[in-house]
Amino acid sequence: LLAQAMVDGKAGVKPDPQAALTILQKAAADGSLEAARQLASLYLRGADGIARDPKRGLQIFEQIKGKLAADDPLYGDLLLDIARGKTEASRKAVLAQFSSLAPDQKAAVLPRLYAIDENAYVYILQQDLATRGYYSGPVNGSLTSATIRAFLALCTDLGVADKCVTA
Repeated sequence: LLAQAMVDGKAGVKPDPQAALTILQKAAADGSLEAARQLASLYLRGADGIARDPKRGLQIFEQIKGKLAADDPLYGDLLLDIARGKTEASRKAVLAQFSSLAPDQKAAVLPRLYAIDENAYVYILQQDLATRGYYSGPVNGSLTSATIRAFLALCTDLGVADKCVTA
């Protein structure tokens, strides 16, 4: 908790990201799963005073992933890091990682994913629409009229077409 307060500068604690990293690194080395999880997340996302270091974040993730709960938010951070690649290969990797997330994680990650790579968001949408039988075009992340028609058809079948058109 102290390390997180030092990163955020909350609870009356002066921000000191480097001291926070030192605390988390020591705790992780002493076997704290939570400290290792926070370190991986900080390196994947970056923070004020802490540079993004996806390679290091992934190394820590690989060391602890067998101990993480299936719904751990770190999986979402990992997906968002992959999305930063903005390539066809990264979109496929995003889809694979996204598919493994719990429903509540998917809901939390989608707005963040959209902000990082709109095409990755559309790529996931196209794949889902294709799986449901609404879309037969290429899954390429391009928002086409066929993608929009498929999305509206799904919305109509779900009885929420008015919300899909306005939102």
